Amino acid sequence: MGCSQSKELLTPDSGTEAEYKATFEETTVLGQGEFGLVKLCVNTADPAADPYAVKILSKGFVFKDNTLYAPMAPDTLKMEINILRTLGGQKFNLFLDSVYESASKIYLVTEACAG
Repeated sequence: MGCSQSKELLTPDSGTEAEYKATFEETTVLGQGEFGLVKLCVNTADPAADPYAVKILSKGFVFKDNTLYAPMAPDTLKMEINILRTLGGQKFNLFLDSVYESASKIYLVTEACAG
């Protein structure tokens, strides 16, 4: 395969990008940062349920506004995922619902917080 297929998975127990796209439908962009984008999403199996937020993080370099941003360190990404999993929505932290991963992106699906 090509280079985009050669990156190792950071979270071996995560779902795939295809599973994410089959489960969730993205709607509104909530915010954008140096490393990725946060969107509102709904579970297609239960569209009437409360929406989720998905943080879409790039594993590679990002070129935005004439600036080239280096990727987040893999250890930093792993640590963020492990912290969210460990805290389980307690101590004023987001509840991490699920993690999905492709060769180039990580999708962190969390509860959506309004306000």
